[in-house]
Amino acid sequence: MNVRTIEDNFEYQAKEVFNDMLEDYNGEQNERKADGDDIQTFAEWLWNNRTEFGEKMYNRFDEYAGIDESTKDLNYAQHPSITH
Repeated sequence: MNVRTIEDNFEYQAKEVFNDMLEDYNGEQNERKADGDDIQTFAEWLWNNRTEFGEKMYNRFDEYAGIDESTKDLNYAQHPSITH
């Protein structure tokens, strides 16, 4: 019998990534404030860090579901279902 935990839920995993980003934001804004720089809104900061956010989400999904495994039929040069 498999016991599922909250950590098995991808919504939980996504929120973990979001919370990590929020923690990074708070740290950076504290540094900006200490340096006398303007504080960014979270939306502005997240937009500026969207590549990092996307990479973290991709990696978490890969850990959760396995990108290569779930797309193995798409991972060769001449995929039969793709027409040009």
